[in-house]
Amino acid sequence: MGCLPSNNPNARTMPQTTVVILGGGFAGVQIAHALLKKALPKAPALSVILVTPNTQFYWNIAAVRAVVPGEMADDVVFADIASNFASYPKTAFEMVVGTASSLTSESNTVGVELADSSTRTLTYDQLVIATGSSMVEPNLPFKLLGTTEATKSALHTLQKQIASAKSIVIAGGGATGVETAGELGEKYAVTGAKSVTLVVSSDRVLNVCMPKTSAVAAAALLKNKVKIVYKTRVKSHENGQVLLSTGTSLPADVYLPLVGVRPNTGFVPSNMTNAKGEISVDTYLRAKGKTNVWAIGDCNDVESKMMMKATAHADACAGNLVALLTGSKKTKAYKASDKVMMFATVGKKAGTGEAGGFKFPSFMVSSMKGKALFSQNLQKQIAG
Repeated sequence: MGCLPSNNPNARTMPQTTVVILGGGFAGVQIAHALLKKALPKAPALSVILVTPNTQFYWNIAAVRAVVPGEMADDVVFADIASNFASYPKTAFEMVVGTASSLTSESNTVGVELADSSTRTLTYDQLVIATGSSMVEPNLPFKLLGTTEATKSALHTLQKQIASAKSIVIAGGGATGVETAGELGEKYAVTGAKSVTLVVSSDRVLNVCMPKTSAVAAAALLKNKVKIVYKTRVKSHENGQVLLSTGTSLPADVYLPLVGVRPNTGFVPSNMTNAKGEISVDTYLRAKGKTNVWAIGDCNDVESKMMMKATAHADACAGNLVALLTGSKKTKAYKASDKVMMFATVGKKAGTGEAGGFKFPSFMVSSMKGKALFSQNLQKQIAG
C-alpha cells in the first residue's frame, strides 16, 4: 500500500527535496517505491520524479520465451507503471514520460526529451541513474527499446519472423543465448519443424560458470536438438545465411546476435564514465566525485549485468538515500561480489545454475524458474 498524505502542519512550509530517478526498469521502479514508502513519512516535503521512456514495465527475464510465438501474451510480461504509484500523494510523485538527454551535475539539472520531441529540464537534490543497458545489436526486444510501443512492435515482428523461419541461428553462449536456444529448440527443433543452431565463441556454453554447470546446459540443449558450434564467431548475416569465422556458412532465416549489452549512458558526461560507458561509482554506489548522483544496475561499473544485482543495488541505494533524506547518518557501503550467480533454464523442463561454487540440480532450476520465468512476480515487483 502507498503512503497516506502527511498530517504534519509544517509539511507545506518545509523546503521541497527532489529526487529524480532515471529509468523505469527493475532498479528504478524499486527505488522509487522504497523512497516513497520509507522516506516520505519522515520527510513529507519529499518529491520523487521518475523519468522513463516506457509507460509499461517489461519483465524481460521472460523475453527468451516471449519471442517464441504463442508462448507468452503481452500482459504476462508488460504491466502499467503509473497506476502502481497512484496510491501516493500527487505532490510526492510524478512520472515523466521521456528520455534523459543531458546531465549537468554542476547545476543539478537533467534534460529530458519528451514524447513530442520538446525538452524539459529537471532540477534535483539527489539524482539516481538507473537507465540500465541495451543489447549491442539494436532492435532486439530482449531489453527495452525505449518506448513500450517500440519494444512491443519489435517483439511482435520477431515472433512473426520466427514463425515463418525454417532455420534459426543464435550467437552467444551466455545465459540469454542458452535460454533462447533452449526455448526455440524445445518448441521447434525436437519436432524437426525448424533447425536451431547456437554459435559460441568459447569452448563451452556459460563459460563464466564451472565446467560441470556448462556441461549440464550443453547436454540439455542437445536433448532439445539444438546444434552447438564452438570456438566460432558469426562474421555476417546476409541473404538468409550467416558467415562464420571458420569460413563456412549456415542457413539462417532468423539470426539472433545475443552477444552482450552496453550501458544506456549516452547522456552522461564522459568524465563520469569508463571506457565501456559505465558510470564509475564508489562503494556507496555514488558516481565518483559526486555527492548527490547515484548509479545503480547495469549502467554502473559494479558487478555483472544481472537483474539480481540491479535490485540489490536499488535496495542498498534506497537505504542510504532514506538515511540522508530523514536526517540519519547511518549510510552503508555496498558489498559487491564477483562470485558467479547463475540460474539458466533450457526450455521449460531443464536448466542449470550455480552460486558460490554450488551447482543447482536441473530439476530445481526448472521447477523454480522454468514454468514461468518468474513472470508471476511481475505485479509484485511493479507494485513495490
